[in-house]
Amino acid sequence: MVTGGAGFVGVNLIKRLLDEGADIRATLHINKPVLNDNRIEYFYGDLRIEENCQKAVAGVDYVFMCAANTSGAKVMSTTPLVHLTPNM
Repeated sequence: MVTGGAGFVGVNLIKRLLDEGADIRATLHINKPVLNDNRIEYFYGDLRIEENCQKAVAGVDYVFMCAANTSGAKVMSTTPLVHLTPNM
């Protein structure tokens, strides 16, 4: 599973894993996948909710944590929880 499946790092990791023949589950916080490939299973949901997290990892062997809030340093200094909690 790759969290942050629509971000720069996540998309490039997914491409590499697909080249290696892996089956992929990718988590998204947006409604539209970046990659259109039938070997990718997309999971939509907030992984801070335990039930969603359990569903997302069911049957998964590895988890690559690539999700990040990319709003920048100003958000981190003014509202750190907004920046940190999605990356847990």
